[in-house]
Amino acid sequence: MNRHIREIPGTEALKFALLNGLLSRLLIFTCIFVVAPHVNFPRPEKPDFRPSFSWSEMNQWDGIWYERVVTDGYDYRPDGREYDINFFPLYPGLVWLLMRTRLGFAAAGTIVSNLAFLGALYLLYQRTAEHFGSSAGRWAVAAMAWFPLSVFCSATYSEAVFLLVTLAFLQAYEKERYWLAALLAGLVAIARVPGITIVPAVLIFAFTNKLPWRAYLPALSASLALGIFMGFQGFRFHDPLAFVHAQVNWENSNLSEVVSKFYRPNNMLRILLWPTAVLLLWSLRRKVCRLDLLYAGFSLALILYSMRVGSAHRYVFGIAPVFVAAGLWLSQRPRLATAGVIVSAAALSFGSVAWAWGHFLG
Repeated sequence: MNRHIREIPGTEALKFALLNGLLSRLLIFTCIFVVAPHVNFPRPEKPDFRPSFSWSEMNQWDGIWYERVVTDGYDYRPDGREYDINFFPLYPGLVWLLMRTRLGFAAAGTIVSNLAFLGALYLLYQRTAEHFGSSAGRWAVAAMAWFPLSVFCSATYSEAVFLLVTLAFLQAYEKERYWLAALLAGLVAIARVPGITIVPAVLIFAFTNKLPWRAYLPALSASLALGIFMGFQGFRFHDPLAFVHAQVNWENSNLSEVVSKFYRPNNMLRILLWPTAVLLLWSLRRKVCRLDLLYAGFSLALILYSMRVGSAHRYVFGIAPVFVAAGLWLSQRPRLATAGVIVSAAALSFGSVAWAWGHFLG
């Protein structure tokens, strides 16, 4: 299964991942803590709010719910209100561990996210370069690091941790380290809802390639991990599918509303990112690893089925194989790729300022 993998020096991947990761994070933090307080970009519902130089700037929207999980534990009642049970436990669990060092939630969550993102960039370079060469690896890292939505990977969100464990799983599985892959698959399944799509991906991949029984272990591990989380919900709230039922109560952007205001940058991403990912993967379907294609395909199908328009672009951003494919595609078009990264960096700057002012990005 791994006979076509190139040997890539670890130092090469590490240097490029750190360079792009740290520079893009520097841009984000500069925009949030230095630029944003000196511009006027208020939310209509909070006209008197102004950004401050504190960790709390990185803890907004979903981060507030993760903080509740860490400080008060999960809560859920079938009364039609919003609850935190649909925020999966891996990220808040890691933050809770770091908080044992007496850090506050915002500081611990920001540190976990940024370290995880640097690790994800390193693994993304490795995975892409092993299949398509160093040029593709570099463009994959640049695409992810400077992508406008990568601001979430520096905030108290689960995106960075999810990308890290997903890429680690894909790497371990392809190198036939099935026991390690099984452990990582369990973590993927309790990181975010789309993580469970690795189960059908692994089952189909292992069966069609006639792999040994150990190749099925990650599917079992992921199912078991999600099953334990569901068991907890059944025991605590008498509803093993509480995370599904709670999701229905969350406010979601209407598709017609998003389309009617398509000119807004975030709405353009909401509209275009899903079909772009589908077209990209389809055009490179004969080159991208089949396991990556299966996982990405099931994830994109789940996003379409859920119709969570308000956060659809953020869920697509969390599909690591999309950036593997993007690295290959961009490496064949270096001039276009350079222009694209520059535009993305500008959009990332704007999004970071908007984030500092409390605007909802996804």
